[in-house]
Amino acid sequence: MKKRTSLAISCFFLAGLGGYIYFTPLISLYQLYQATAQHNKKEIEAGVDFDSLRDNIKPQVRTKVSNGLEESLGGKNFISSGIAGLGMAFASPVVDHKVDEAISPEGLQKLLIDIQKQNGNKDNFAAVEQLKTIKFGYKNLDQFN
Repeated sequence: MKKRTSLAISCFFLAGLGGYIYFTPLISLYQLYQATAQHNKKEIEAGVDFDSLRDNIKPQVRTKVSNGLEESLGGKNFISSGIAGLGMAFASPVVDHKVDEAISPEGLQKLLIDIQKQNGNKDNFAAVEQLKTIKFGYKNLDQFN
């Protein structure tokens, strides 16, 4: 009897632990949602590693801007790539500054306010409700989208 009881308790514990691990990203997103809706800057900063996020986003934005420059100059060729490279030498500091500005607690709140204005919502942070329509899920064991 003791073996069955301890086995049942162990299975229950492992199932609970597995459920908690599985739902941890959703719990974190909900906490971030609550902190943003309440204008709680400290909670937002605690929930997001903005420095790491900026470092990951900057190269992606630079690549997009560079590709856009090449396309506006007639597609990928030697001349347009050279001119785009020269343009990126001047644009990179601007891109970095804009990413730093946007990827911050204030930037997150401004983004939500802009979404709210675009959709004509009158309440503060009513746009946060639109975020509920986003679908979340695991891409693989290590990535949550």
